[in-house]
Amino acid sequence: MKIIRYCDIKPEKRLDGRSIYTFIEHTFSSNTKSKFFRVKIPKGTIEEEHLHTGSDEIFIFLKPGKIIVNSETYNFEEGDIIILEKNERHKILAETEMELMGIKSPNINDKIIIKNENN
Repeated sequence: MKIIRYCDIKPEKRLDGRSIYTFIEHTFSSNTKSKFFRVKIPKGTIEEEHLHTGSDEIFIFLKPGKIIVNSETYNFEEGDIIILEKNERHKILAETEMELMGIKSPNINDKIIIKNENN
């Protein structure tokens, strides 16, 4: 059994102001290492559009927020969940402070930044 106490988790600070709180990095019986994390996103943050070539992500919204996926804009309310499959282009637009929990599986370095006229 593993117990994770939120108060013991130190955030990873990002240059754009986001704070990433990794809850779990665990290798499941299938030998797939996954990551469970929490993200606090300051108002005004616009994430770079990107995709993941070999992993899927699940986001659970703790506060309302907006994500652009494959050039389509979606608004989410507290409690909504989105599953992003590999190769789906996405970025977060924080018109207000956002907060979400996420799962990335497998937890690999597969992020590709999409370069366009807005990045």
